[in-house]
Amino acid sequence: MKALPAAEPVTTPSEPGVIANDGEQSRARYPDREGYVTRDGQRVFYEVYGEGDETIFFLPTWSIVHSRIWKMQIPYFARHFRVIAMDGLGNGRSDRCREQERYSAEAFAEDCLAVMDESGTDRAVFVGLSRGTQWLLELASKHPERVAGAVVLGAMFPYTLSHFTLLLHPAAEGAFHRPMPAYRWWGRMNANHWRENYREFLEWFQERCLPEPHSTKGFDDAVEWGLDTDPETLITSAQGDLHRDRGTLRELAGKLSCPTLVLHGGQDKIAPLRDGKALARATIS
Repeated sequence: MKALPAAEPVTTPSEPGVIANDGEQSRARYPDREGYVTRDGQRVFYEVYGEGDETIFFLPTWSIVHSRIWKMQIPYFARHFRVIAMDGLGNGRSDRCREQERYSAEAFAEDCLAVMDESGTDRAVFVGLSRGTQWLLELASKHPERVAGAVVLGAMFPYTLSHFTLLLHPAAEGAFHRPMPAYRWWGRMNANHWRENYREFLEWFQERCLPEPHSTKGFDDAVEWGLDTDPETLITSAQGDLHRDRGTLRELAGKLSCPTLVLHGGQDKIAPLRDGKALARATIS
């Protein structure tokens, strides 16, 4: 499997306020260790912060962003725990890949496991956001001994078809790839639109991810992280196995044998609140 080139590594600025060579702003907390692990022909980038007996692993989510989505959480938790973050395949400093199966839940879970092995991590508490729920459920199902706890935020646990999943679902008969006279509302979830006006899609999507007032810095960051990948890679990543049947989802959630916390915002405009509730119920059934 041939990998597309990854983004160039960031040069860490030596003083606060300095901008890195690639334009990245200085960070509140820099990693104590960083590196790559190669699995199935693809390089995956990871960072390790802090130290301690307990590790928190902040999982990647959809490849529309990378591990900098956790930049607000890492500095605090790294003062109390050992912390791992990784760039999911398709964005950040990980490889770009154009093979759809490499963006499946199973593949992402195996990438996360490879990072654990490479970083010398036996067990961790996993934190998953949105689509990262799928990676967490896979990992916990196949390697429960590695999962000390699970925290799920805004779970994309597609128990029901949302606007996000509907256009990608096989039942939509190729709507994701069908040219449209205009791309409005959730019709922007369209491969042709991304190729024609990628930034417009990113801005619209990230506005929905950050609906709270005064989220301007978060919005600007999220758009820039989306621009760190490209339309063709995102098109490939969007078509991973997002559409599992309810029975499979219930089975995976029911296998969670570790302490689990499910958090879901009432104003979530990407993953419906009812899916977070369904996941919470499934973990205690």
